[in-house]
Amino acid sequence: MALTGLLGDLAKVVRGKGPGSVKIENKVFKLHYRFTTCLFLGFSILVTASNFIGEPVKCHQVSGVPSDLFNTQCWIQQTYIWNRSQEYLERFDYSPDAYNGAKEYNRPSKKIYQSYYQWVPFMLALFGVLFYIPHWLWVISEDGRIKSMITAVRLPVQDDNMLRERVDKLAAYLRRTLGSYKSYVLRFIICDAINIFNVIITIFLLDLFLNGNFLNYGSSVARYLSGLEKENAFARAFPTFTNCDYRASGPGGEDTIVSAKCLLAHNILNEKIFLVLWFWHIILAVLSVLVFVGRLVLMVCWFRVYMLESSAHTHFSQRVRRKIAALELGDFFLLSLIARNIDATAFHMLIKALTKEGFKAQNSTSSDSEGDAESAAGSEIPLKRRAPGGGLKDRRVRHFDD
Repeated sequence: MALTGLLGDLAKVVRGKGPGSVKIENKVFKLHYRFTTCLFLGFSILVTASNFIGEPVKCHQVSGVPSDLFNTQCWIQQTYIWNRSQEYLERFDYSPDAYNGAKEYNRPSKKIYQSYYQWVPFMLALFGVLFYIPHWLWVISEDGRIKSMITAVRLPVQDDNMLRERVDKLAAYLRRTLGSYKSYVLRFIICDAINIFNVIITIFLLDLFLNGNFLNYGSSVARYLSGLEKENAFARAFPTFTNCDYRASGPGGEDTIVSAKCLLAHNILNEKIFLVLWFWHIILAVLSVLVFVGRLVLMVCWFRVYMLESSAHTHFSQRVRRKIAALELGDFFLLSLIARNIDATAFHMLIKALTKEGFKAQNSTSSDSEGDAESAAGSEIPLKRRAPGGGLKDRRVRHFDD
């Protein structure tokens, strides 16, 4: 059942969520499970299709061996290039651009085998699923809590009293449960940390998969294209000309090794795909770390006040600010998700209803009981003005929640 649900969720990734869907993550979180997953799966499909169009491996015709048999054997087994350091190439005036690593003369003894190309679509699909797992875990952990809370409040109504009645019910539930959301925000932080771990571990796994050619791939390509590096960075990571050995039977029954040069045409596509992936992983890693650090900054109380004021499109009174600043991190996280899913008017009413009797998540203090004049959220502040008859008359200035 869990696997079926996962496959169904992966299908929804491509379609995206429709209007009216509940938002339970930030935009950077969505970049992981939506854009990055689609990127990997799309590249996997593209590479798989390219393997069926044309010939992924095309080897030089060898006498006595059928070309289809030779090509298939080199695709199934592996090809290789000769290992040459930059000093070696300069010593023998070797140009790596000429044959992309397959030139015969001055051959050193060590071979670098190229067997990754047949696994590229599978690895890309695997990494796509890997980036979806944190979102899947968070959806299971969240268990539709925000949706169940705000469904009634999001229903369109024309009567303000009906909307206020629904908001009051939500506020009453929150007053009973605020203070119990520590594990709720902790689970989200863990899933967010897994996103960062995914980016970092994917970079190193791709580097291992490509024989150590991915970690500096983008920077090497940039230096090569700008003329700062002579060696072709594309050819070093994804050689298009390689060598292949075929073991055939001789006239006397003995084994004979036949070598030929092979063209790996699909590496022209692979080099572009992995270049895009290199730059995207760098961008995603930077954004993820910045957002994660920003979430830690939210532990500083006064940053929370400005975020909720922005969601409510208003300014809170000092009394309301003090109450919001005293909220626990889990309670603030829950309110921020609610604010993301309802309009400013409803959230405005919710803060008013919550602060009218005080947040139950915090310990009541003497500073919270400031007399009848401030018994409601955003209390009315009495001012004095002179009445027409010369006496003083109270005039009250209403704040955001009156």
